[in-house]
Amino acid sequence: MASLLSSWSSNVLSLPVDYIVPVERRPGNPVSISKDIPVIDLTHATKNDRVDIVQQLIKASQDFGLFQVINHGVSEDLMVDAMNVGKEFFGLPAKDKERLCDDSTKFGQKGGKLYTSSGQYSRHEFKYWRDTLQHHFHPLESYISSWPQKPTKYRDIIGEYTNQVRKLGMRIMDMLYEGLGLEVEDIEKEFDKYDCAFSINHYPACPDPGSALGTGRHCDPTLITLLQQDVYGLQLLNDGQWLGVEPLPNAFVVNISLLLEVISNGKLKSDMHRVVTNSVCSRTSLAIFVSYPSDGIIQPAKSLISPTNPPLYRAFQYKDFLEFLFANNAEPEAAMKYLKL
Repeated sequence: MASLLSSWSSNVLSLPVDYIVPVERRPGNPVSISKDIPVIDLTHATKNDRVDIVQQLIKASQDFGLFQVINHGVSEDLMVDAMNVGKEFFGLPAKDKERLCDDSTKFGQKGGKLYTSSGQYSRHEFKYWRDTLQHHFHPLESYISSWPQKPTKYRDIIGEYTNQVRKLGMRIMDMLYEGLGLEVEDIEKEFDKYDCAFSINHYPACPDPGSALGTGRHCDPTLITLLQQDVYGLQLLNDGQWLGVEPLPNAFVVNISLLLEVISNGKLKSDMHRVVTNSVCSRTSLAIFVSYPSDGIIQPAKSLISPTNPPLYRAFQYKDFLEFLFANNAEPEAAMKYLKL
């Protein structure tokens, strides 16, 4: 079999044994789509209405660690084009895709990755039903020449898409910082210095969704993630219960991630989520990850610390945390043990 799931999965009638998830980690009973997850309209995030929108973002981040935004300013046509080019990429012949799996290519030398299952987290006893294309994009001129050349419109469409979604991410980060009341000395607010990565996750139709997972439960090791999805599969763990996240047209799902939980000293919570598969159709999602530079120091904001509100998390260098995660398969319990005092 070819190494990428998208190159051979349509020819199988039963789930290969190495993709079968242990019983205790399987999706279990079907999860209903939740109508409680906040959907925030950014149309009125102007000077007059900004305070209300900021408070909505903060409350959603406290209650769920996840929310959706609509009327966000990213072109709807561009969202459609980006999703289509992502699907087109994974529909390419195997030889066109799999040359990007070689770390010695320009793509690999610039930090780009194309992999199946969980990539660097390679110690799992089973595989996830997923292929992922991931690369950096900011500043664009430093990376775009290493991106895939096929589909032919990939660089033009994804270049503009990542630019627009990054700007949206910075707007949301700015409002979250404002809602937390952070001082200038608390955080690095020069958003141009933030690291940004883009991923296309492709989950082919699965012959046995009840025994497989697209992505296991985890919290993202970044500040925030912005996700575009058009087929159901994303689930959120909230108060011990899995909730389905509805794929809304022209919306972005925003995940609060681990670094922001630490900076807020637990005022905002990172959401634990997973992705389930289905037997009817493939699912493709687009994700933008916003994080600090790898040499950045992460710690609770000083303005949020007081004798009555002591720090809950320790200070650490971001790259050290990432190395720890890779060594521990991004297990959420291990991550929290690392972060908390």
